[in-house]
Amino acid sequence: MSSNRNNRKIARNTMFLYARMFVTMLFGIYTSRIVLEALGETNFGIYNVVGGIVIILNFLNATLVASTQRYINMSLGERSASYTKDVFSAAIKIHHVLSLIIVLLAETIGFWFMNTVLTIPEDRVFAANVIYQFSIVTVFLSINTSPLQAMVISQEKMGYYAILSMVSTFAKFLFAYYLLVTMQDRLIVYGGTLCLVGLIDYLLYRIICSRNIEVCRGKLAVKDKSIYKSMLSFSSWALIGSLAGSLSNQGINILLNIFFGPAVNAARGLAMTFNNYVYSFVANFTIAVNPQIVKTYASNEYESMYDLLLKSIKFSVFLFAFLAFPVLFTAKLLQKSEMRKDIVIELSYKGFG
Repeated sequence: MSSNRNNRKIARNTMFLYARMFVTMLFGIYTSRIVLEALGETNFGIYNVVGGIVIILNFLNATLVASTQRYINMSLGERSASYTKDVFSAAIKIHHVLSLIIVLLAETIGFWFMNTVLTIPEDRVFAANVIYQFSIVTVFLSINTSPLQAMVISQEKMGYYAILSMVSTFAKFLFAYYLLVTMQDRLIVYGGTLCLVGLIDYLLYRIICSRNIEVCRGKLAVKDKSIYKSMLSFSSWALIGSLAGSLSNQGINILLNIFFGPAVNAARGLAMTFNNYVYSFVANFTIAVNPQIVKTYASNEYESMYDLLLKSIKFSVFLFAFLAFPVLFTAKLLQKSEMRKDIVIELSYKGFG
């Protein structure tokens, strides 16, 4: 009976997440088209590479998010409300400290690197520095949003998660249209609007958590201090993988900028947009199923855990193949259908010629 109830919950949550995915994909791809048209290839490329510096410094956050979600899921599986509150409180405080460290690194090493190593047109240096500051604030907000988002996902409140994601997507879509009519520097405006979207996300997650999740209310005090060491120790195992992922994605972007300039960054940024949407097709299912896998493990229901794990692996492969193969064979057509022809030809020539 418990297994059937869990399966129904996974199915319902998966429906919420795929509704979220289709909305964010539809509006997200069209938003990319508007942003590229409004900014132009140089500004679009500059934003991708400048924001990438801060994202590289943010690699620690990915490991902490995984640790936070794992410990919250374990505490929920063990049905210990006090331990869940301790984990959540510790996660909030760890992410606060991490966000301050990232800001310090970004304002010193990152700032030096951007102004001395990257290839940025002279007339765009001021704008690049402004959006760099916006990117730092955006990442600061994102880091502090992470434990709130992890709690919403661990509690399997995917309806809220889907709605908040769609609100963020709609906001970016509206701000993208604003870029077409504004008379201000569009690159600076774009960085500022994304920062504003990050602030909206943070505030909405705080409201949702405080009103709908009991352990998020009241004073965030950590009774069991060993949780800090345990969570950070668990995070260290994923540290190398997270750093490698950041360097692979954003490090390549920086190298392309140094050797080829912002136009190639624009081409790669466009390609990565499509890549992220294809990946999200599978990620939505794993987001729905991961909390149940950890909770069944914490409850010592190992047979159910193995069964759920094997089924989720098979289904994930099927979902990825279902979307990846059509996109693989029609990528050129998709690219031309979403972007103005002159921009596509120019970016293809500069990025791959």
